[in-house]
Amino acid sequence: MLQISLDIRKLIVQAQKESTKDILDWLKTQYGTTTISAAYTNVIAVNKLLIPSDCDPTPAIDQLCILFTPLEDNKFIYPEPL
Repeated sequence: MLQISLDIRKLIVQAQKESTKDILDWLKTQYGTTTISAAYTNVIAVNKLLIPSDCDPTPAIDQLCILFTPLEDNKFIYPEPL
């Protein structure tokens, strides 16, 4: 179930969003943009991320995807392969 604060619910009502998809799209438009400092923090975290050699790499790869998603949404281009 989607939990939304009362203040944001009021904004959604004012924006006349009713379906879940409309609400999620609106929230992404309103709050999905990343500031330059947040993007920089994600880039630093990507550069520091290590995939362990003798363990399951799934958690590290999941973390990498989490870090790359906001960068991709803001059309950040990583200049070199990792």
